Formats: sequence, structure tokens, C-alpha cells
Amino acid sequence: MIRSLEEEQNAKLFISASVALCALLAIAGCAKSEPAAAEKPLDPLSITLTDPDLIAGQATWGATCKTCHLTGLTGAPIIGNHEAWAPRIAKGLDTLYDHALNGFIGPDYTEMPPKGGFAELSDEQVKQAVRFMTHLSQ
Repeated sequence: MIRSLEEEQNAKLFISASVALCALLAIAGCAKSEPAAAEKPLDPLSITLTDPDLIAGQATWGATCKTCHLTGLTGAPIIGNHEAWAPRIAKGLDTLYDHALNGFIGPDYTEMPPKGGFAELSDEQVKQAVRFMTHLSQ
């Protein structure tokens, strides 16, 4: 069988288009797999604790700190976000206590108001809340 140059080019084009279509269908089929289940966000108030200090910190956090540390408001590190908390925890609890008690503006202009804006909190309540957050964020 003798083919013309045009028939030969059309045959090659058909084969190339068929291969491309098969590849496209294979890729599209992969995309139709079930999406990975989203990681369930941490619910700090539903965690059962046994340490009385952490329980007290959880109560203070739930009444005051969660406004910013659950949503990231003003750049606050979100509780349970290990990546955001790691450099802060590395500075030590004394530094975290100081920032929480006296306020702090970070290098990227994140803001921690003194006592989170709740002047009525005792220093110990603030420290307990800090310990609670760091406990869940390590």
C-alpha cells in the first residue's frame, strides 16, 4: 500500500492526537480521586486536661485569649500551630511571660497588648494561659 505524503502526515497527526488525548484522560482521571480529608482544627476548649495549672490556663484562655489566638487576629500565633509557636517557645517561658504581661510588638508588627487587653487578669492567670498555649503548641 502506497500512501501519499499528506496521508502519512495525517496518520502521524492522528496518532499524536490520540496519545495526547489518552494522557489527558489519564491525568483527568487522577484528579477525580477523593480529596484528602482536611485536618480537623484544634478545639482547645474540648481537650480534657488533668494538670490543675493547665486547666486554669485553659479557662483563662477560653475567656480572654481565644479571641486572637484562635483566629490569628493582629498576627497572634494560633494555638496548636507548631510552626508559628516554635520560635516563640524557643525564647523561653520568661520571655513569653514578659510579652504577655507587658505587651510586645514583634518585628513584623504583630501586636500583643499587655495582658491581652484584660488588665483585670492576675499575673498568674496570664502565665497559666501562656503555659496552656505553649503546651498545646509544642
